[in-house]
Amino acid sequence: LSILLPTGLLADWITLNDGSRIEGDIVLVTPENILIEVQSTPTILEQKSYSRSDIAKFRKSAQDDIAFAELEKIKIPLTADDAEPYQILLAKTVRPFMQNYGYSKHMPAARELAAKLEKDQTRLRQGEVKINGTWVSQSEFRADQPESGGRLQLAKMKDLSDRNPVKVMVAFEKLEKQSAATTSYPEGILLARQALGRMQTMINKMTSDIEIRQRNQVEGLKLASADRRLQMEQGIAREAAARLAAAQRSGTKWIPLIADPKVLTEISQLAGTERARLDTIDVIAMQDGIKAAQDAQSALVSGQLQVAEVNLARANDLWVENPTLIMIDNLGSQLKAAQKIKEEEEKVQAEEDKKRRRAEQDAARRAAAKAQKN
Repeated sequence: LSILLPTGLLADWITLNDGSRIEGDIVLVTPENILIEVQSTPTILEQKSYSRSDIAKFRKSAQDDIAFAELEKIKIPLTADDAEPYQILLAKTVRPFMQNYGYSKHMPAARELAAKLEKDQTRLRQGEVKINGTWVSQSEFRADQPESGGRLQLAKMKDLSDRNPVKVMVAFEKLEKQSAATTSYPEGILLARQALGRMQTMINKMTSDIEIRQRNQVEGLKLASADRRLQMEQGIAREAAARLAAAQRSGTKWIPLIADPKVLTEISQLAGTERARLDTIDVIAMQDGIKAAQDAQSALVSGQLQVAEVNLARANDLWVENPTLIMIDNLGSQLKAAQKIKEEEEKVQAEEDKKRRRAEQDAARRAAAKAQKN
């Protein structure tokens, strides 16, 4: 599922007198101090206490508002082929909210969201696929393979293009393996090029952030007590191990971008190699080949076989990638069949014309013979 992640939505926060802002979870408020829990790293939480005299203002949100903010981040995708993410989302986010905050003013919206997710989940489990908001039955999807598979992956790439370049490349990897001979492939290449550029920008920023983060961790360890230092070191080690394990489990060459210098270097090199390869592909020629094939199809439907043959030959010349565009192969077979039918029809018509001429000639001879007798 696609999830939007707006920053700072309904988070607890403290604004200090100097204007600095701390976001987290306010766990205790007293007349003297406020205790707030902040995320030091993705897996380490740290509690910090601030004197009320140093605080200009603060906000502590109601628990159901905070929990509902997570539900509001959910965006039901226009393209989906897997029911499992729906099940995870329902089990871990939507249903727990409904169980824990039955009194909340947000319950009607939560029920509506749950109903939509459950409806989509049911259809996906029954074998349907949703592409750009349109449901396709299992039989229709299979009958149109690999074109339907290409449309599915291309739609995923478009849906993810502004948010997750790694997942865009995962979808493109599937598109290229399963549907490189379809009309979706050229546009997929263009989206992949854009995703690789965004990915490199993200890698550069993450690499810079890692350096800052490592310096902060070192400073934090210096200030911590011996027990706290050991706990933090163990947490940092667990976090690094979890990142590497997630990368290894991904099952694709496009592993998630994680804050690990080695992993980021490997992905950066892979992205550079892939971009160089994709840049050698003449996408414009491929798109022109598709247009020529579509023109051939229109001519074939209208019975203009010679026009169809010319356009099909042009499509073949333009689509130089291997494998050949499936549409071209299919049209070639259809054109041959239509030409054979036309030849048979012309033979039948020629035979009928021959018989007609003979009949006319016989009639003329009989008329002449009759005229002589008279």
